[in-house]
Amino acid sequence: MLDEDLRSETSVTSVMSPASFFRGENTPSPEKITQTIRSNPGMNGFFSKNYNMVLMYVNTDIGSGEEQIQNFNKILQEHIDNTPRPTGVKFGITGQPIIRMTIFDLLKRDAVTTLVVSAVIILLLLFVMERTYTHALLVFAPLSLGLIWTMEHSDGSGYHFP
Repeated sequence: MLDEDLRSETSVTSVMSPASFFRGENTPSPEKITQTIRSNPGMNGFFSKNYNMVLMYVNTDIGSGEEQIQNFNKILQEHIDNTPRPTGVKFGITGQPIIRMTIFDLLKRDAVTTLVVSAVIILLLLFVMERTYTHALLVFAPLSLGLIWTMEHSDGSGYHFP
């Protein structure tokens, strides 16, 4: 079971899921499952209201770095891929670290386009306001250097100017 597989990972500190209530039992009967759900009010927090979704809480000790989160996400996805599941059941990964990674990936991808379009608009406005190309380019030069500097630091390479 996925619950037990994840517990074997060294970076996982705890796993809580409905399966935790049936640990040690081979295959609980449907009656036993229903009885356990009704007798443990805390179990309702694992299920959606229409029982279409079940949650598994996985706590880890991997830090908050993007690389550590990506590595753990790959490990988690491997466990999910190797877990047998009934037809029609989908597994998904969510949580604050995964959502943060997704948002940062989207921002990085859109940042180049946004910065280029913004720079062109600013340059055009400077041409109109300064009425000479030389003055507009002199005003735009520090801005373009700042944009280049920003892009160098946001590429994820870890390279920083001295």
